[in-house]
Amino acid sequence: MMPLNAEIREVRKDMLHLGSTVQEVLRSLYFYRSDYIMVALDKKERLLHKDQLVALLEQGRENATVEDMPGLALTAPISAKTAMEDIPPESGLIVFSDDGLYGTTFEAYREMKIREAAISLPEWWGIPLPLLYLKDGRVSLNEAALPLVPCGAQAIAGQIEKIKSEKLISIKDKKKEKVLSLSPLDAETFLIEDVSEDFDMVEDLVWWAAIGSAFVRRMEENGLTVRRMPPHGQTPQDAAEIIPCHWEGELIGRLAIEVPAQGGPDGAGPPAPDAGKDEKAQEAQKTEEEAEKTEKTDKEDRKPEAQEPKKGRRGAAKNT
Repeated sequence: MMPLNAEIREVRKDMLHLGSTVQEVLRSLYFYRSDYIMVALDKKERLLHKDQLVALLEQGRENATVEDMPGLALTAPISAKTAMEDIPPESGLIVFSDDGLYGTTFEAYREMKIREAAISLPEWWGIPLPLLYLKDGRVSLNEAALPLVPCGAQAIAGQIEKIKSEKLISIKDKKKEKVLSLSPLDAETFLIEDVSEDFDMVEDLVWWAAIGSAFVRRMEENGLTVRRMPPHGQTPQDAAEIIPCHWEGELIGRLAIEVPAQGGPDGAGPPAPDAGKDEKAQEAQKTEEEAEKTEKTDKEDRKPEAQEPKKGRRGAAKNT
């Protein structure tokens, strides 16, 4: 249905229809003293200036029709910011849409589109609670929500799917990541809550849990036994050390560290973690001592024996 407004005037349908050619469209534009034609079909809006239509004639595309124009136009919807800045508000416009055929001005058409796009907010929208309203792919925030989302609804417009599925979004506020939880009040309205501190605490818990797990695993790899114990109770006699575990000043449990008994396969228990290292060191020391002893013995064997004084021939003969 054609909108009723003082700025709206009817256009003769025998002059302009889906099968009208570029030349016929130009004739209608000059007849109604309009600069633009808006073709709005199947929820798509395409805007063409009369100079663009003249260019189509010069290109030999005079047989193109109104139905073809959505594929020929290169401009954005007329309600876009660039169009609002570039086109004078008093410019004449012929609108060919699913609702009808009429002439108007650009300003009147833009205001009409803005009214159509306006979101009908709930009556209780002004309550002092941070609310988000989501409808037809558009996001609105009430005044109480602005301190939580100081950059406005545009900051979360790209996270609509996360709002619907996860009820959780993240934004940047003063170079800091902020996590917001969205609790649905109805199908389109959500209560906003800042849960950034809760998420930081969860990350902290996960980090310390990973550290504790790695610590215990390394001790077990070194041959120690680690047992979890309640905060209070009897201490095992075979525990080499008891480590108290605190969280935010509260004792939540203890770790008992047990060292295996010394020995090997023939001993009373499994070898201690450093038993192998000690045996190798003792063996090396023993080998070194034996080498030193052997070397000392060899030196003593190489010393010259004490020589007795030589007897002369005369003495020998005499003795004989």
